[in-house]
Amino acid sequence: MSKTGNGLALIKAARAQDIPQVRALIEAKTDIETRTTKRHTPLLAAIYGARDESQTECVRILIDAKADVHATDEWDHPAIVVAAKCRHTACGRMLLDAKAHVDDAGEDRMTALMAAGLEGDTKFTRMLLDAKADVNARTENHDIALNMAATGGNLECAKMLLDAKADVNAADEGGGAAIHIAADHGRGDFVQLLLDAKADVNAADRSGYTALIFAARKGHTACAQVLLNAKADVTAVTARDYTALMLASCTQRTDCVHVLLTALLAHAASVNQSQS
Repeated sequence: MSKTGNGLALIKAARAQDIPQVRALIEAKTDIETRTTKRHTPLLAAIYGARDESQTECVRILIDAKADVHATDEWDHPAIVVAAKCRHTACGRMLLDAKAHVDDAGEDRMTALMAAGLEGDTKFTRMLLDAKADVNARTENHDIALNMAATGGNLECAKMLLDAKADVNAADEGGGAAIHIAADHGRGDFVQLLLDAKADVNAADRSGYTALIFAARKGHTACAQVLLNAKADVTAVTARDYTALMLASCTQRTDCVHVLLTALLAHAASVNQSQS
């Protein structure tokens, strides 16, 4: 078999977790940096192919054979990010022990901590934080790991990130912060966690959307109530002059409309009283 054929056979064996074949091909001096058309090396294939935390032996063998722990896949994600996306903490530990950098990132600047937050993998998140991962590193879109946790609705990861001093008000290129993401998904418990960490309840993105407006436009009544309890501005308007009440009316969620209308009437009464 040619060197190329041997290399592809090694990739196939690594993905299949075929330990004897991986050992045999390495002993036969097969190129351990051979790549598929998707840019997978045998190490990346082994990580992707592991079905659970018990399937780590092929990864260990390849690392011991000096496989490049910084190799990147077709999305330009390095091995440590791939391990996080696949929720393989044991593989991640091996990579870190082999000097993979905890904040390695590809062109999109996605780090393993961001991937772990998105996946809701608390074990991987804890391991990375203990390894001093940059909790406020940003993607090319300026998201941080906390925003990723908000996207995935992963409350426990968010708690860990906040405890590690994640910037609760960090905003992406469009001005969207974790509180906007959580409100848009109607995650009242997540919103409360962020408020408790001093998130700006009235922060607006570049389109003028506040967290309350995000919650209202999808009829997330309970989430809207959490925000109103924290003094969210019910009169805030978007860049196109939409209010939370106007957008809630479009959802046909009468309960959400009622909550917002009650808050708006209370606000008007308060203004009138202060002016009298």
